[in-house]
Amino acid sequence: MNGKWLALALILIGFALRLWGLSSQPIWWDEARNIVVASRPLKSIPSSGELDIHPPLYFFLLHFWMRLGGWASPETAITLDENGFPHDQAFAFFLRFLSLAFGVLSLPLLFRLGTSLGGQALAALATMALSLAPFWIIEAQQIRMYTTMVAFLLASAVMLWEGTREHKAWQFGGFGAAAALSLLTHYSAFWVLAGWAFFLAFWSLKKGLKGFALTFFAFITAFALFLPQLPRALQQTLGYANLNLTIPSLSSFLRELLSAWGVQPQIIVLLALVGACAIISSKRWKQALFILSWLVIPAGLYYLSFFQKGGAFEPRYIAGISPALYLLVGAAAWGRKEPGLVIGLVLTGLFVSGLWKEARTPSFIREDSRALVSYLYSHTSPADVIITDAPFPLNLYWPGFYPNQENFAKAFYLFADPYSLPATLSEVTEGKRQAIFVHWFKSDADPRGIIKLLLDKHGELLEEASFTGYHLWRYRLPEEKIRFSFAPSPEEIGAKFGGILILEKADWGGREPTPVSSSPDSPSVAPGHNVWLALYWHLVQPTAEALKVAGYLRDERGLLLSQDDRWLLNDRHLRTPFWGEVNRSWVFLSIPVPPGTLPGRYWVSIAVYEENSGERLPVLDSAGNPAGTELKLGPIEVVKPVKSTPSSALQVQFPCRIELGDIAFLGHGGLPPELAPGQSLFLKSYWEALKPGIPAPVEFSLLDERDRIAATWEVRLLGKAELEREAWWEWIELTIPPDIPPGKYRLALGGKATPGEISIKGRPRLFSPPPIANRLEILFGQGIALRGYEIAHEGSKLKLTLLWECRERILDSYTVFTHLLDEGGRYIAGHDSPPDGGNAPTTSWLPGEFIVDVHEISLPSELKPGRYFLEIGLYKPSPEGLLRLSTSQGKDSALFPFNP
Repeated sequence: MNGKWLALALILIGFALRLWGLSSQPIWWDEARNIVVASRPLKSIPSSGELDIHPPLYFFLLHFWMRLGGWASPETAITLDENGFPHDQAFAFFLRFLSLAFGVLSLPLLFRLGTSLGGQALAALATMALSLAPFWIIEAQQIRMYTTMVAFLLASAVMLWEGTREHKAWQFGGFGAAAALSLLTHYSAFWVLAGWAFFLAFWSLKKGLKGFALTFFAFITAFALFLPQLPRALQQTLGYANLNLTIPSLSSFLRELLSAWGVQPQIIVLLALVGACAIISSKRWKQALFILSWLVIPAGLYYLSFFQKGGAFEPRYIAGISPALYLLVGAAAWGRKEPGLVIGLVLTGLFVSGLWKEARTPSFIREDSRALVSYLYSHTSPADVIITDAPFPLNLYWPGFYPNQENFAKAFYLFADPYSLPATLSEVTEGKRQAIFVHWFKSDADPRGIIKLLLDKHGELLEEASFTGYHLWRYRLPEEKIRFSFAPSPEEIGAKFGGILILEKADWGGREPTPVSSSPDSPSVAPGHNVWLALYWHLVQPTAEALKVAGYLRDERGLLLSQDDRWLLNDRHLRTPFWGEVNRSWVFLSIPVPPGTLPGRYWVSIAVYEENSGERLPVLDSAGNPAGTELKLGPIEVVKPVKSTPSSALQVQFPCRIELGDIAFLGHGGLPPELAPGQSLFLKSYWEALKPGIPAPVEFSLLDERDRIAATWEVRLLGKAELEREAWWEWIELTIPPDIPPGKYRLALGGKATPGEISIKGRPRLFSPPPIANRLEILFGQGIALRGYEIAHEGSKLKLTLLWECRERILDSYTVFTHLLDEGGRYIAGHDSPPDGGNAPTTSWLPGEFIVDVHEISLPSELKPGRYFLEIGLYKPSPEGLLRLSTSQGKDSALFPFNP
């Protein structure tokens, strides 16, 4: 086929693919932001706050393009029909056509460049890749600047390559001008221009004075055109930092880039390697240097920029190098027709399948604002208020964002500053019947969840709904004026976590059982509502670890009802490694109280842990010694709801209905896959009253593989029903007998098996004392004797082996603590664990049995020579805290000297 006709065919195919479905997607966040910025007066565009890291050229182009279509403002561009469905297709189609035009313009530019570099076979394959690539088809259908930037880069590449062949000044001037335009479109063009500067440096050395003169002319042209933007560019780029950036590994970085531009990384890499070998084997050193300097150097510089925390990892931010990749793929058919046809078929199949998969995936539509607005139209009135944590693109679609729109619910974008948000929320909800909170899936305006926490405290949740890219909560508000507050009466706490973090003050509370509340800060909560926590932290020592805080709601036995985990973020929404001088911050938690929770006193507690390891920070007492890893803040009362809880409100994970006279067992929350003899099985059980009153005791049992009863428990339930069909849930503790044989068992109730299976593991038992270096005779309580210990120093770890003897049955499960103390009794390091890492709990011990218990203590690197002590003891949790088991001498631990 003639080259011109081949190029035309590829251009028309690319145009058709980019035109297909151009207006099918709703306008999404980036597009809406660009529209809003471009709709402003020209002189206001460069200083717009939304252009935090963007140059202005694309916004200028979009500004004129909008006016060409007759839209001076986006306010009237999208209209709602009588059913509330938005009509945005004409607006979206026209604005996206600007990106489409530049995307299509890139195709002949790449064909011309490819032809000049290596002939029509190379040009055809490279242009085919750009024409069919799903990444570039989708980018051409977005109101964004990336196709524009690449078109300018390709124009630069044509001028640069032909200028280095023909040595004409106008070509170098054109290169400089196009390079400046690409940089004024998006700063990421800098990476490509840096690679070409490397290429020009080598070319100039070879060509001598004339080469240097032409290169200087190109760059002085680019500099002159970019000069007006230079101060602003330096301010934007040098001051930019993405402290929450997670640096990808080099392999994942390359894999994601190749997957974005080539669908299947392995095939693209193979073709690119073949192309590189074809260029090198033909000794086309200049072509090889040009393409590789366009591809390798920019990618390397972009990756290195991550280590300065000055960027974000997105394939589109380095997308200017993708044409070089396509040129390298096209070079695989260097001067040969047959391989070119095969590679063309491979590329066609690869990209068409990728495009088909992309179009069919549910995430293809990012934000379905059309469905969201239709919902808001049918569920709101001017008496309501809409609150969102992202202004775009909802502010284009919902008329309530604009003044003088009295027929719609007013809408507000709120940034969750904890110090001003309560007053702002009080103002915008005053006199309103409903509040609808719309959360955008990538919003960082409220990462601490303050808006929802405040609305949960006062409003009745009527409905929760999800749309692609959005989640919303609809609340009914009280009639009286609400005075929002996230911490109305904080208590001074002063608890230290790991010596690096202090909880200075805290406040918590709940919601009375009424549907809406004007006084939600009582120390009680009804099932179906949340316990809210406001925690004020002080990071007293820098840390490289990203810390999270977990809030727990526990019963009197310490069993967990529910929890909420959040990042420890400062007021700049940065994680703990980047707090710097802003080292005090509020963190907010919202712990749900499940429907059917029994009334009574419960406890609120918190823990802090490292994100990567999951390891908790120890809570330190006044002397600086560890006092566990969970801080109990205080009690909260769970009260009965106004209406009884039906069984349908319970979320039974493993349903199994068994009727037992006056009560029905509805199922349980799951069984542990494995237990040790003596361990407790904590069963989350669900019940329904068949008649009011206190239920009779129920009988649980374990059935072995032959359906024989291996253990039986009579359980008296805590719940009692006032009404028929009232449902609830409660924890049941079943202690596995210490002498039960190992094997597989089923849990049964009233002789009927429930879902799930439990494996009881065995362990070797010693009934004569093994050899131990240091023999002892220290009695803890009435039934536990410490019979010896030995110490081994292994690098930075201290291996401590304890020998315990069981004198009588132990009914409580104790944790062993091993602490290294200095001469003054201050804690240095330690290790707490049930015996044998939990494999031999004290409740599994048999009288006369000896238990070997190993603990590894990590020693601090700065440990100095001196006199130290090992403190050994046992404790169990209690409502008052950690209760230590006393020795026969009346002490709560045993102390031994240790010299490291």
